[in-house]
Amino acid sequence: MYVIGLTGGIASGKSHAASFFAKNGAYMLNCDSLGHQTYVKGTLAYSKIVSAFGSDILDDNDEIARRALGAIVFSDSIKMEQLTSITWPAIKELIKINLNDFKDKNSKAVVILEAAVLIEAGWQDLADQILVIHTPRELAVNRVINRDNLNAKQAEERIDSQLSNEKRIKYADITIENSGDLHDFESKLTSFWEQI
Repeated sequence: MYVIGLTGGIASGKSHAASFFAKNGAYMLNCDSLGHQTYVKGTLAYSKIVSAFGSDILDDNDEIARRALGAIVFSDSIKMEQLTSITWPAIKELIKINLNDFKDKNSKAVVILEAAVLIEAGWQDLADQILVIHTPRELAVNRVINRDNLNAKQAEERIDSQLSNEKRIKYADITIENSGDLHDFESKLTSFWEQI
């Protein structure tokens, strides 16, 4: 089994790359989806989150209301660190379980581990290779404005809340710049996939 850690900033084209590889036969492991599992009632992470942030974050069914939790953590970096110190290790354990399942199904599988916070969370050791998709900042700002219907300041704040391209690239085994049209991007993805 060969695991590619796929990461990139907002509006870089990371999700499109993941879909492209899946269509070409890769197994997909999306860490956002795994992150949602850590909020499920009855899990250890759920108990720790409720203990840390109180019952005000729960809805009428005692499920974690992500919007209420988000309002707390997105405005306070210390509380965000507190949350990620609970969720990131829980997600890492879920990644390991899923990777073992993939290995049991197909020992020659190529797995795409798609994670926006791959580097921040310290999950690089789970991948055989780190692929960073990046796009110039100005282009990323324009994409976020158009995609998410935000103004320039809001788009810049979202981009600035993440690792910069330069910091991400330091951890990369390979990088693909997505600054042209879709055909150009997919041609680069095809070249990478054929090497794998």
